[in-house]
Amino acid sequence: MEYEVYGPFEIPRVHTGAMLDFDAVRARGYFWNSLEEKVPKLPKAKGVYLFGIRAGRGMTPHYVGQARSRNGFYGEVFSPKNCNNYNKIIHSTKGTPIVLLLARPRRRGSGFSKPARGELDFLEKMLIGMALSKNEELINVHHTKYMKNICVPGVIGKFDGRRRLSEAQESLRALLGT
Repeated sequence: MEYEVYGPFEIPRVHTGAMLDFDAVRARGYFWNSLEEKVPKLPKAKGVYLFGIRAGRGMTPHYVGQARSRNGFYGEVFSPKNCNNYNKIIHSTKGTPIVLLLARPRRRGSGFSKPARGELDFLEKMLIGMALSKNEELINVHHTKYMKNICVPGVIGKFDGRRRLSEAQESLRALLGT
């Protein structure tokens, strides 16, 4: 089950500096039309997406979501709820808003495979954990309670690097290759 990463794609803004609202993006369609031209069938694919901000040489994740509805990314990425969340971030953060899309291409022919049941949930949770390690202020609410609070020193969560790891903790790190 190999996923391909597409993007980063810049999210269009209006003159006020805020992202285009839900209706404007849908009505104009230029974001999705240009994406369809670059990667046919990707707007309707099912998969996982990451919203972030690109500033300077780096990128910071702010939200991880999944698109599993009939309309795929097209129906989910710019939902009213997501646009409200994105606007809060855009107004409080400098940089360019971007989105990356992860979808599983078909092995034969064009288009994208339909993910198996539970596949997107698993991938989304994994990516949320990775994004949290880079940005503790990730706006995701689901699947973050334990990821934000569980700590296995030297492996998962916050750890005071000034404290020395025990022999058992070092063994766990060696076993896991972290």
